[in-house]
Amino acid sequence: MDKSILDELRDASRTKQTRLNAETWGRPEPDEYGKKGHYVEWCEERGLIPYPGKVEYLEQFLIWVYEQGYSIASLKHAKWAVDTYHKRMDLEPPGADPRIEIILAGIIRTKVHNGEGTINQKDALTIDHIRKMKFEDTKTGNRDKALLSIGFAGGF
Repeated sequence: MDKSILDELRDASRTKQTRLNAETWGRPEPDEYGKKGHYVEWCEERGLIPYPGKVEYLEQFLIWVYEQGYSIASLKHAKWAVDTYHKRMDLEPPGADPRIEIILAGIIRTKVHNGEGTINQKDALTIDHIRKMKFEDTKTGNRDKALLSIGFAGGF
């Protein structure tokens, strides 16, 4: 499969590790060691055609990834890699379907509930936080404090 100039530019813009991670999950062709991506191998083991993949395939694959004990980040990365390879082949990515977001949210909720992961949600900003902030005693500092206070009060 020949790469277009656009694909080469996209690849050059990514870090080496990002490219390797995408290939680990979604690579359709064998690499120099004869390995394909996890998704392709998973599909082939079940007699499914990976590209173009169906939404049902990606749902089942994500459940399999969950059952293998991978982290939340790996689950999201697997979905991203499969979608990326679909886009590179000008195919509709199965991860765009709302069913995938629902299954992914359920898996994440289950992992968090079981203590296998966390969701990095920060505490909400309160007016007390703004009052404790140190602003410069200049026109710029006063402006910053006023903008932050107005933005907070207005819910912006």
